[in-house]
Amino acid sequence: MARHSNFIIFFSSLFIGLGVFSFTPGLSDFLTRYFFPQQVKKLPRSLAQYSQVKGKVWRRYQGNSQNTRLVRKGHLHDGDMLSTDKRSSLDIILPNQTQIRLLEQTKAVIEFWNSKDPKSPVYLTIFFGDFELIKEGTPGGLYIVQDHQLFTPSFRPKKSAYTLNLKNAELRIAEDPPQKGLASDSPSFSSPDTSSPIQTEEKQTISHLEAASPPPRGESKPEVSPETL
Repeated sequence: MARHSNFIIFFSSLFIGLGVFSFTPGLSDFLTRYFFPQQVKKLPRSLAQYSQVKGKVWRRYQGNSQNTRLVRKGHLHDGDMLSTDKRSSLDIILPNQTQIRLLEQTKAVIEFWNSKDPKSPVYLTIFFGDFELIKEGTPGGLYIVQDHQLFTPSFRPKKSAYTLNLKNAELRIAEDPPQKGLASDSPSFSSPDTSSPIQTEEKQTISHLEAASPPPRGESKPEVSPETL
């Protein structure tokens, strides 16, 4: 009977230990630092903290090909690649007290501008997805690289509308060749350019001159009698 109770206590303790290992924040990092100190020394220095993890969020160390899942709280290192799944987010706190949130389905890399400089600003390069500014800290501590633009979290550049200037002499539209028996109103690439505004003005000028020119020789202008006036 006592032996049976020992087995129950052993398996209960094992189950509780696995639960604590899975849900206690930072326990896996502590065990890694305790049992594998050499691997910890190879990691780049910390540049930020993640304070809240919602859903499934993954981290890939620089130079590593495997993703590890983040748990509640911990540190981010130089060159970490972060990925969030659907309905997932990650809250990050920078040393300058700036707090941002990586939204769902976001992939980004966080790194120092100069890893040798202890006061180097942090750059967050977002490949796809988006972020949200929770709290603005000291200016100059974090920069965002997104959509080929560099900006601070508190100032998002607005995408200006594209201005498209069209000129008849520059616009060339390729169309299907006309069918047999049908005339084509628009030119193709093989036909000479008739859409030039200079040629159009010349045609209009010629038509006006023809309307204003006198009749051919041999024909007399109709005389207007005073009675018709």
